[in-house]
Amino acid sequence: MPRARGALSNSSDAAVIDVVQRYAASHLQTNETWFDFTNRGNLYFLLDRDCPMRQLEVAFYETAGRQRDVIRRIDQNPRIRFALMPPEPIDNTAVDGVPNRVRAPLVYEYLREHFTPGHEEGGVNFWTRK
Repeated sequence: MPRARGALSNSSDAAVIDVVQRYAASHLQTNETWFDFTNRGNLYFLLDRDCPMRQLEVAFYETAGRQRDVIRRIDQNPRIRFALMPPEPIDNTAVDGVPNRVRAPLVYEYLREHFTPGHEEGGVNFWTRK
């Protein structure tokens, strides 16, 4: 991957990058992107995709007002084709041990209503837009 050339990544991060790269390459057009609910904002840069949110981590939008803004942005952006979701019941992407579904419950409920689990690989869950 050209944007990752020369970067040092541990093996688990490199595996996630590989899984997301392969899934995105086979499921997205060049102008499409995803919503990240796993605190892995660096993937947008590494995979040269548009970041559709102002906040890169779930902890940045835990207030109800910011959650509603995130929901509005997802809802109004048809180029978001899937959501990267943490595994359940143990969220290994949580900041400070607080699962993202607990930290941003409004966003989580929106994702449950408008996306459906589609594929899991290497601990990464891909939910596709309904």
